[in-house]
Amino acid sequence: MWGEERICRWAPVGFVVSLFWIGCSGPITSASAAECTNGQSRADQAYASRLPDCRAYEQVSPVDKNATDAVGLPGVVESSATGEAVTFFSLVPYPGIVGGAEYPTYLAERGVVNWSFQGLVPPSEPGAPAAVEGITEDLATSIVTTGLGEEVNSYIHQNQSETYQLLAAGSEAKFADASSNDAYVLFEDKAKLTSNSGDFSKDGNATNLYMWEKETDKVSLVGIRPGEEAPTGGSVAGPGGSAILESESGEEEGELPGGGTSRSKFYTENTISTDGSRVAFTDLETGRIYIREPKIKRTIPVSSGPAYWRAATPDGSYVFYTEGEGENRNLYRFPVGGEGPSEPITTGPARVLGTLGVSEDGSYVYFAAKAELASGATAGRANLYEWHNGSITFIAALNPRADSSNWTDSQQSDAIGPADGEKSARVTPNGGSLLFGTPERLTEYNNEHADELYLYTVASRSLVCVSCNPTKAPASASSYLTLHSSAGPFRSAFMTRNLSNNGARIFFETREGLVPRDTNNQMDVYEWEQEGDGSCQNGNGNGSGGCLYLISTGNDSSESYIGDISAEGEDIFFFTRQSLVNQDQDNNTDLYDAREGGGIPGQDSESSAPCAEEEACRGSIEAPFAVTLPSSSAFTGVGNLMLEASKRSEPQNVKATKRFKAAVKVRKHRRRRKVKRTKKISPSRNAGRVARRDHR
Repeated sequence: MWGEERICRWAPVGFVVSLFWIGCSGPITSASAAECTNGQSRADQAYASRLPDCRAYEQVSPVDKNATDAVGLPGVVESSATGEAVTFFSLVPYPGIVGGAEYPTYLAERGVVNWSFQGLVPPSEPGAPAAVEGITEDLATSIVTTGLGEEVNSYIHQNQSETYQLLAAGSEAKFADASSNDAYVLFEDKAKLTSNSGDFSKDGNATNLYMWEKETDKVSLVGIRPGEEAPTGGSVAGPGGSAILESESGEEEGELPGGGTSRSKFYTENTISTDGSRVAFTDLETGRIYIREPKIKRTIPVSSGPAYWRAATPDGSYVFYTEGEGENRNLYRFPVGGEGPSEPITTGPARVLGTLGVSEDGSYVYFAAKAELASGATAGRANLYEWHNGSITFIAALNPRADSSNWTDSQQSDAIGPADGEKSARVTPNGGSLLFGTPERLTEYNNEHADELYLYTVASRSLVCVSCNPTKAPASASSYLTLHSSAGPFRSAFMTRNLSNNGARIFFETREGLVPRDTNNQMDVYEWEQEGDGSCQNGNGNGSGGCLYLISTGNDSSESYIGDISAEGEDIFFFTRQSLVNQDQDNNTDLYDAREGGGIPGQDSESSAPCAEEEACRGSIEAPFAVTLPSSSAFTGVGNLMLEASKRSEPQNVKATKRFKAAVKVRKHRRRRKVKRTKKISPSRNAGRVARRDHR
């Protein structure tokens, strides 16, 4: 019947990649309004009744958007783990938002009555550039800048209290990572902010790695070699240095040419431990990896030579890295608590390409290598492996070039794959499930070289295609974890949560209609649920089947795309032009939350219908949540956002906020040059590239 999702199953026969199609059972329906505590909200919304897990829609972005769109990008939109807060941005400032940013950035928070939002861009002199440079994972703290060039100043912004603390005058800090509760914030900066750091303002790739301590409001250099020696070539969080500059491997395997660092949009998650006691960094001069323990002022050597930092556990107990060139590149695990030596995960001519992810305790790592390291692998392919406590298991054979987005560690990449620049693999915290994408045909399903998403589960040793068409019709479009091309204000150290923590829910996008009511031939948002989880309760119990649900409507004339998801998949934040609640009466793109047990009565009541006059709509944001400019009393530290920033009792002092009109012209010129250099490939162009690649 029209609009009814079905349970569809693939059953494994033999090992991993041999799967037999069982087919689809009878139609299933989502929970009825009577079965959900939010039944009235679901009944009031035209499309919510077909959502699984008692979900209902909530409009997150404001009603009055100044006739502009709410916008989000992979790696820019961030949801808190609980789904109670999320970031997004716009191209034109919303009413009540003050600041001179190119991309006004907002933090939305769910309250008792409605979603509220605040601007994260610092207030500045008229015409002065201002920007958000990064946000911590809990969305409580951000690094923001004002000014340009020698007149730029960086601040720590406490998002809840709307207070600013001068981080560095005359420099542009780039966020890398933060410890729990944001007690310590890791950032990179070219400026000389401490007596033992370097001045790299004239150096293209070099930078210093610093740590800001919340309790003392002090900045210290943490990229320090043993013997308290600062690297003369600089230091970065996570990957960097000569190991990522191998031209031969970079060209063949899709790794990003460049010096590393967060400036090149490398992922730097877990480069600082949750308690702030350990920091992983790369010495840009030698390419060696170190662990710095700032509290006891000790630095531990990790690699013996130039190496590529791949991952670390949240507590900093293990560091994973590759070392060696070409065929002799191997993967290692360094136990920090025991201070070494490194444990080789691979040996000999393994030719490791990269890692897809690791478990939080460091007992699992998923990686790709060209060597035949286990039964079933094929030499020369990008063989996907699972390593667990010394044992290597082969999962699937991938393409070294076409599938490189699964192990690419930077968002600024020309790698072709399901994320078009964002890493397209996810691993659950316990390491028991791996999600990845590939155009390779890994099951009996005919994917017609389209990218599909596969879930590998350790417990069942099964590989299931979660995005393949349940009707068994050949694929007509690719599926992606995230794919939306546009300019963006900054990069995030954290990936979108397309795989829930328990591995039972997966969220993705595709233009292919995977359920009958998806008829618009536009990008739409889907959820896959494993049997036994949420609304997907029917099945044969073999653990390999699941249910597909359409989260967007499937009948909008414009695309819908994912922003981010909460850790357990209870909140799905996505963008759409379609009006899904009564108060949304414009044709602009909005950010929505398909929330379990969700729905806000005020958004669907008659009083939220279109305003008789435009000005009447401008009162939709409640007074307690209105954005206010911080006064001098709201600013902690030396300097003032609206005036002049003084030095931070460190070597350099650069006057701020001069010649704003000239600075804006320079910024615009640089922006045009930057956009030309790093222009993202649109989905349509990417499809063309994929088609040409597959043809080759």
